[in-house]
Amino acid sequence: AGLVRTRHAWVPVPGEGGHIDIGPRTERDYQIFPHIERIEGRVTGEQILSGRGLRNLYLGICAADKITPTLETPVDITSAGLDGSNPQAAETLDLFATYLGRLAGDLALIFMAHGGVYLSGGIPVRILSALKAGSFRA
Repeated sequence: AGLVRTRHAWVPVPGEGGHIDIGPRTERDYQIFPHIERIEGRVTGEQILSGRGLRNLYLGICAADKITPTLETPVDITSAGLDGSNPQAAETLDLFATYLGRLAGDLALIFMAHGGVYLSGGIPVRILSALKAGSFRA
């Protein structure tokens, strides 16, 4: 949702931003996105920037790398990504941070967010170190 300042008050602007399409930009995106499209039908914010999205990204990376996935849940993927025990899980968190940064940046432009963009939900808190280390702000 957005928050817009009027003359007398702040007005929340509801939305369904999770349904926004996210397109590939890098060569790696072009390798991974077709596999996510096979899982979900299209690549949207909701399909890659959620708990289910972490798993979709991980499965897409494994498919692109021709590696059999060994992790099942978003929690397993997050843990293995944060501790570096699984290279595909680590890349999943890096790409998650990248895509979240892209979407947050686009929304900041759409709403002219002079006061910042605020993230909510359980994932950003759990992967804060990945957000700080990754391409979230790039």
